[in-house]
Amino acid sequence: MPLRIRMIEPVPAPLQLPAAEPAKLPLLPQQKAPRAQNAQSVSTPEQSLSDDAPALVEKSQSIEPNQASSGVERAQLATKTIAVSELSIEANGTQSASTSGGSTEPKMIYPANARLQFDGTFMNKGSANAGSAVLIWRSDGSRYELSLEAATLVLLSRREKSEGTISAQGITPERYSSARTGRSEQATHFRYDIQRIQFSNNKPDDVLYVGTQDRLSALIQLAGIIRGNLVSLPKLGSIKMPVAGLESADFWEFQLHGTESINVPAANMQALKLSRAPRNEFDQRLELWLSPQLGYLPIRIRQSSATAPDQDFTDLVLRKLP
Repeated sequence: MPLRIRMIEPVPAPLQLPAAEPAKLPLLPQQKAPRAQNAQSVSTPEQSLSDDAPALVEKSQSIEPNQASSGVERAQLATKTIAVSELSIEANGTQSASTSGGSTEPKMIYPANARLQFDGTFMNKGSANAGSAVLIWRSDGSRYELSLEAATLVLLSRREKSEGTISAQGITPERYSSARTGRSEQATHFRYDIQRIQFSNNKPDDVLYVGTQDRLSALIQLAGIIRGNLVSLPKLGSIKMPVAGLESADFWEFQLHGTESINVPAANMQALKLSRAPRNEFDQRLELWLSPQLGYLPIRIRQSSATAPDQDFTDLVLRKLP
C-alpha cells in the first residue's frame, strides 16, 4: 500500500505523533545505491494552517520572485496530478490522487545554497549555556550535503551531517552521522540496494520506505514540499514523513500553524511555524520557524523535553541574514 502524506484540515490541538505504521508504506523498488556525480545544521543535544492560511500564500508568493534562482534545485515528481485532500507516493515512486478541480504537476523546490549562523541557548536541567551554531546547505541539483554544528561557551560541541542525492522522491539520504565532544561518531546508512536502514551502533536494521529522511535532511525536505506547493498550502494541515535517527526510524508529523512575525537577531521576519509533538515522556517537541525570504530555511529551531520544556531545551535563532 502507498506512503501517505496526509493533507488534512487544521486542528487546534497539538498533534500527537502516532506510532509507526509500516503496513501503510510501500517499500522502495529494487535499485542500486545512487552514485556520486560530482561530489555542513547545528546539531543540538538530543532533540493547521490557521484561518490566515490564504495570507500565508500571498505573503510567500510576494517574496519568492526576489529569491535568488542560482542554486535553487527542483526535484520534479513523476505524476501529473496532486490532490488537495490527499497525496500518495506509490511503490514505483509516482504520486497519484483524484481531484475534482483538475490536475497540476506537484514539485519540490529546494532553497538556494546557504550558510546560516545562529545564536544558541542550551538549557540542561535548568542550567543555561550560551553558544552558537552553523547550518550549511549545499547542492548541485543531483547531490547534496547538509551539516549542523553547535558549540557552547564551555566547549561542548556536536556536529550532524547528512549527504545523498536528489531523486524523484526529493531528498534521498545515503548517510547521516552525529558526533559529540568526547564521543565517537555514530552513523545511519540508507541501503537502497537492499531496502534497509543500517545503524553503526548495531541496533537492529529498519525498513527503508519511499521518502524516508534523516533527522537533518527532514528540514530541507519540508522546505521543498512547502515551497513547491504554495498554491495547495492552505489545504495542508500537516506534513508526515518517515524519519531515521541513530537507532531507529519512525513517523514524524509536523503540524502547520500559519505565519508569525518573529524577531530574531538577524531581523524582524515573517515565518511559517511548524511543530512536532513528542510521542512520550522521553521524546522532544520540535518547533521550526521557516522563512519564505530564505526559501523556507529555518530562522529559529527549538527543541524541548516533553516533561520539562522550560528546564531542558535548545533554542537557535538566526544571527544575521546570509
